[in-house]
Amino acid sequence: MLDTRILNKKNLYPIKLQIIFQRVKRLYATNLSCGKEDFVKINSANPRSQYKQTKLLLNEIEKKAIDAINSLSPFFSFEDFKDLMFPKQKEKIKHKDLEGYFNAYIKELKEQSKIKTAINYECSLHSLQNFKKAIDFKDLTPTFLKSYEIAQTTKGNTTTTVSFYLRCLRTIYNVAIKDGVCTQENYPFGKGRYTVPKGNNIKKALTKEELKLIFDYVPANDSEQFAKDMFLFSYCCNGMNMKDIALLKYKDIDKDKVTFIRAKTANSAKTTNPIVVIMNSKAKEILKTYSKKDSTSNTYVFPIFEPHHTPELRKNKLSQTIKNINKWVKVIAKKVGIEKNVTTYFARHTFATILKHSNISTEKISESLGHTSLATTERYLASFEDKDKKEISDLLIAF
Repeated sequence: MLDTRILNKKNLYPIKLQIIFQRVKRLYATNLSCGKEDFVKINSANPRSQYKQTKLLLNEIEKKAIDAINSLSPFFSFEDFKDLMFPKQKEKIKHKDLEGYFNAYIKELKEQSKIKTAINYECSLHSLQNFKKAIDFKDLTPTFLKSYEIAQTTKGNTTTTVSFYLRCLRTIYNVAIKDGVCTQENYPFGKGRYTVPKGNNIKKALTKEELKLIFDYVPANDSEQFAKDMFLFSYCCNGMNMKDIALLKYKDIDKDKVTFIRAKTANSAKTTNPIVVIMNSKAKEILKTYSKKDSTSNTYVFPIFEPHHTPELRKNKLSQTIKNINKWVKVIAKKVGIEKNVTTYFARHTFATILKHSNISTEKISESLGHTSLATTERYLASFEDKDKKEISDLLIAF
């Protein structure tokens, strides 16, 4: 309807959506306006040119309103209708400086229970502020970023750490561009400007022989047993990382099949496909060890998380659990003669590398790991073992 009680600055009347429920009327703004004669033309049988365009917009609004009403039936209320029809806009960032954007992004991550990621962005911000206080977006030039990189590596930070902090900064800059605070013309990253350094990709895989040593090892205590079980369960289940293992519930298991979505990508804007694992005998053996008689579909499989844990408590609990597992996995590795700094992450890399050496395609390995790009998978795949290099070398003179 045309609200003829009000004239805007252009001397036009606002077009409003009218809802009547139990004889009560409510009007909702549409951000459209026109004159009285124009409104008649808009609602004619065959509106032309701009009138037709406005009519199409009004039809879309009406369809959205009908869908909202139908979804609320039979419990309609004006408040619920308004929430569905006009969802609250994300709170605008009050500050236009870099720190304000970082803090707003960190707050958003915490609200999404992405505590670890939020801490990473906090570390990035602190590192930048230690380099220069009160940084503004206009300060972020290719020269500034290169100076920051040199200063951090001079202090002893690894290229991986510096790369990580700068990627956080790049994300914040992209958000600021989206909000119109910064322009693409001044964007300091990319070809011909500043390129974020690639981290040192240290391979973290065990050989088949080393893996067998861990398989055959008989734990000396409960801590070693738990560490060994979690390491091997991760390896046997597509390199499942510790957070996904901790979040695993009985509803995710159907006979010998485990289906889960990686926590790391669960809230990603990209389409996330579930990972399906067909458990081998070792994985099923470990699962049986920790099975509970009174378990329900919503019960956690492993004794790491509890239903009452808050996101913050879960983060702390997971961090401590991984720390303990790594401690005892290192003990086991030392006992069996493995001279590598073995951690839970080795299980994931080893899974990928052994598949590679078994002539499984990179595409299939990528799908098993739950990666969204083959480039990520390539970084996981360790170099050929020395015996493979020797075989290749011998082939060169096999004639």
